[in-house]
Amino acid sequence: MNTTTTPRPRLPLNTFGIAFGTAGLAGTWTAAASLLGAPTAVGETLWAAATVAWVVTIIRYLRRPGGARAIATDLRHPVLGPFAALVPAVGSLLAAHLATWAPVAGAVGVWIMLVLTTAFGAWFLTDLLTTPRDPGTLHGGYLLPTVASSLLSAQALAVIGHPTLATGYFAAGILFWLLIGAVLVARFATGPAVPPALLPTLAILSAPPAVAGNAWWTMTGGAPSVVDTALAGTMVAFLLPHAFLVRRYVTSGFAIGFWAMTFTTAASATFGVRLLATAGLGALGTALAWVVVGVASVIVGSIAIRSLGLLRRAEDAAPRRASVTFRRLALIGVVVASVAVAFGAGAGSPLFVVYQRAWGFPDWQLTTAFTVYAVTLLGTLLVAGRLSDHVGRRPVLLGALVLMLVAGALFLRADSVGWVIAARAVQGIATGAATSTFTAAIIELASDRHRRTMTVLTSAAPVGGLALGAFGGGLAAQFAPDPTAAVFLTLGVVLLVGVAAVLAADETADRHRGALASLRPAVSVPERSRAWFVVLAPLTAAGWMFSGLFLGLGPRLDDGVFGLDGGTASAAVVALQPAAAAVAGMLFARVADRLGTAVGAVLLLVGAVGAGTAVLTADLPLLVVAAVVGGAGQGAAFGSSLRVLGPLADNATRGGLFAAVYLVAYAAYGIPVLVAGFFTDVVGLAEVGASYAALVALAAAVALAGLAARARHERRAVQVA
Repeated sequence: MNTTTTPRPRLPLNTFGIAFGTAGLAGTWTAAASLLGAPTAVGETLWAAATVAWVVTIIRYLRRPGGARAIATDLRHPVLGPFAALVPAVGSLLAAHLATWAPVAGAVGVWIMLVLTTAFGAWFLTDLLTTPRDPGTLHGGYLLPTVASSLLSAQALAVIGHPTLATGYFAAGILFWLLIGAVLVARFATGPAVPPALLPTLAILSAPPAVAGNAWWTMTGGAPSVVDTALAGTMVAFLLPHAFLVRRYVTSGFAIGFWAMTFTTAASATFGVRLLATAGLGALGTALAWVVVGVASVIVGSIAIRSLGLLRRAEDAAPRRASVTFRRLALIGVVVASVAVAFGAGAGSPLFVVYQRAWGFPDWQLTTAFTVYAVTLLGTLLVAGRLSDHVGRRPVLLGALVLMLVAGALFLRADSVGWVIAARAVQGIATGAATSTFTAAIIELASDRHRRTMTVLTSAAPVGGLALGAFGGGLAAQFAPDPTAAVFLTLGVVLLVGVAAVLAADETADRHRGALASLRPAVSVPERSRAWFVVLAPLTAAGWMFSGLFLGLGPRLDDGVFGLDGGTASAAVVALQPAAAAVAGMLFARVADRLGTAVGAVLLLVGAVGAGTAVLTADLPLLVVAAVVGGAGQGAAFGSSLRVLGPLADNATRGGLFAAVYLVAYAAYGIPVLVAGFFTDVVGLAEVGASYAALVALAAAVALAGLAARARHERRAVQVA
């Protein structure tokens, strides 16, 4: 684990180009959604990503050493200083988009950013006119404080309904474009050659026509005019030279400064999509517009991928640990992300019944939609459960969170059960990659003082997330006009916060060779922990089977046996079991580990018997009591099991051990539900539910016998010693 305390240099101001380019691409996809019928979720996800990138970059910039004096020095830096304009520029874009959802909040944000933009632009222009500088330091970024900022302010003002003021800022942006643009062209034509590090800033020279075009489009409501034609021709003229610079871009060596190219790319694509979609070209115009969107997405995506590699190399070269407070905040964010992953799975349970009523598919497809999550999760655990032990925790967690965002987009696109099954499959892959890795990472990120508490939280997070998801999905199903959007757009925002937290957290697992070999399907249980693993496996299976009874079959039982057809009432009953498990997992944190497993097994046995009886007799109060008792048993048993097993592995093997634990858990969670779904039409819903509960009781009884045998074995070992 990296513990070096060497500080890293202050974050350069051009790092804000990441949020700027992401916001630009979000605007491209938003335009594509409006004009081409693209999924709205893609644009909204990118807007959320831009927000997270903006906030995280501000935080990381401000926490660097030097304080206000260092910031003032940065603002006067002849090369990086102009990029400070990106802070209010990105804020203006985000606030303007927010105004389409929350007009008052968005308008307040636009006005705040307008003040910051105007103040910084005036100061920068004053400094430019009064402070001598080397012409070799001039670059395309000098257009940002006055030209780009003015044009973006005009666009934002038009969005919130101030066309007159928007026209003033638009005119100022055009004026400064002509003045400063002429100076820059003269510098490039007569001054020294552009250094390789500043080569990407040439792209900023091409941005003003597209930025002005988008601002004018917003100000005029898209009404065609000669201004659009003039700006479109100018945009093409400014973009064409880059075709001859591709080779230099590719061979100059990648750096974070390449993000300077992304907003130009995205703004040009947005303006291009608007012009092509309204040019009356029919199918050809639509096809060309989609090509433009695709090219822009590939360029920005490629730079983003290269940036992740750059980040990894930088951290390998300069390992560090952040401040204690920052590490704690990052740890909290990682815990929240782990809960969010489970939330997505739990939210599906009440929504499945909504989908079944809307689309009319049979019960076996409903249980398939539930179970495919567990099946793909199991497959991923088998294949990738040990991957984080070789490549590190953070790359695996980032990939998993991105997949969860993709799953949310699939849910938002769904108009048949096939889309839902596909989304659940992606969810399962993401959760399979994340679950054991989250458990290992959270335990390793915690200090020695709080490690036991974090172990408790990792055991409560999956079931707690399932409970929150089930209840939240039920509330959305009953009260939201579009429950899918309410659930998965909210979840997407939380997942993006999780991405930021994972990026901010320290890497806790050293990289080892053998990453590809680790992908061979295998269950990795260290020799020290095997005896206890065998004893605790039936207990883990019993607990997660009990969760499957409520989250998998529960919505159908509530409807078909207990007559609960309301989303909130059914969701409350379904959520009781995992909620009780989460609470009990935390309450049993101070109970001796072995005692906790035994008490958990007894409670599971009692809860399973009660649930089976309640289903056969249609006794809803008894079902509620059984859910709480059995849920408490699962929480006590699972949390205690993890505390028994955790110390029996080191950082190099803990990911594989927890993968094996969750392999048992999710096999018991999903497969029995799938089998039960096929029998409901043949045997009957109540009979299947009661039989399922009987299997849970049997597994709990086997676990009790195993725990008793293990206790006797340890007593004999002590006597012999």
